[in-house]
Amino acid sequence: MEEAASKTRQKPTQSRENNLTRSFLEHGKVPPQAIELEEAVLGAMMLEKDAVSAVIDILSPAVFYKESHQKIYGAIQQLFGKSEPIDILTVTNELKSSGDLEIVGGPYYITSLTSRIASAANVEYHARIILQKHIQRELISISSEIIAARDSDTHLVGIPTGFTELDRITNGWQRSDLIILAARPSMGKTALALTMARNMAVDFKKSVAIFSLEMSAVQLVTRLIASESEIRSDKLKRGDLAGHEWQKLDSKIQQLIEANIFIDDTPALTIFELRAKCRRLKQQHNIEMVFVDYLQLMSGGGDNRGNREQEISQISRSLKALAKELNIPVLALSQLSRAVENRPGQTKRPILSDLRESGAIEQDADLVLFIYRPEYYKLDQFDDGTSTHRVAELIIAKHRNGAVGDLRLKFIDTFAKFEDMVDGAKAFSADDVRAGITTFQSKMNDDTDIESDDSEPNY
Repeated sequence: MEEAASKTRQKPTQSRENNLTRSFLEHGKVPPQAIELEEAVLGAMMLEKDAVSAVIDILSPAVFYKESHQKIYGAIQQLFGKSEPIDILTVTNELKSSGDLEIVGGPYYITSLTSRIASAANVEYHARIILQKHIQRELISISSEIIAARDSDTHLVGIPTGFTELDRITNGWQRSDLIILAARPSMGKTALALTMARNMAVDFKKSVAIFSLEMSAVQLVTRLIASESEIRSDKLKRGDLAGHEWQKLDSKIQQLIEANIFIDDTPALTIFELRAKCRRLKQQHNIEMVFVDYLQLMSGGGDNRGNREQEISQISRSLKALAKELNIPVLALSQLSRAVENRPGQTKRPILSDLRESGAIEQDADLVLFIYRPEYYKLDQFDDGTSTHRVAELIIAKHRNGAVGDLRLKFIDTFAKFEDMVDGAKAFSADDVRAGITTFQSKMNDDTDIESDDSEPNY
């Protein structure tokens, strides 16, 4: 395990472009493109100021098919952002400053772009065609990814959580999704998130990043070690272990040492700092999942003049944007309001309106999950008569692209870890998926962490 640190940014579409290239090489077809229109638009932007204003909000560097055109348009964007003139000379100097001038073909190629058009009258129409070709390429690439994923051995499209029933319903956490895991204090949010991170990194060899605003990196690592070795954390802290426990610790800890889990415990982390750290981790370690513990402790980084609801809304939107930018799932923990505790009757099942401080969390999230443990509220049985002892109910209250429903997990409070209810079913099985996807009636607005035997009450 390592603490998060990296410095350069990776293009989020790079892997998708590679898949697209392989797809066309295999099938012998040319991807949708409009090279001549790309040249015409770039030439027009260097000739007429009005052409820049017409297309600057329509196009981005990524929509251009040729890499050289992406860099030229990027230079134009940089000049526009600095309110500097845009012409052949300024674009050439901007590319020279960034070291990309020779890559795009030198000053001669930039000059030749302006000689290929007679008028910039139709530049906006041409820009929209370029955008349309980019969308077509993206659709083909996504289709290729889905086909490749269905042909894989596991038939699991997303990032596996290691919980059989959860993976069956969600098909794993999907790229670009924002997942909210919410519960009342002492219900097990951090424990569940850590268990998922451990399953992804150890069992499925995924690189994951954990941003902890509440607990220190040492505390998180201690929990991971306690969960993996099944030795109580208070004994680990004291070092009061028997000989066989030292041997057990030594053998179990090796898996965590080799796991790609990156922990950052920067307090009061701003959304801008989070984005920068995630970009560097994506570039250097190709992280495939980000955990944030927890959302309400983050800072928007701007001047919200004391309006906490607006700040939380900004953070929520930014987390969704980060998931889309890096093309990875982002899971953020969230607190629930006290309305759960004040609800009349015995049931304290959380609902979407219980999300604390902002309705934007519910709107921005692709999935919203709640942890509910009746045993915490002195309820001995579920509605179906089964025991609630050491059993947590995971409620999928919102699932934008799939089914909602409830599932149960075993909670081992002594070690602050979750497992499947069925012994031995700790990982996703391809056979389970081939058996079919389970669907449920929507309970999005139907009417949660666990106190352990340990000295640490907040999971």
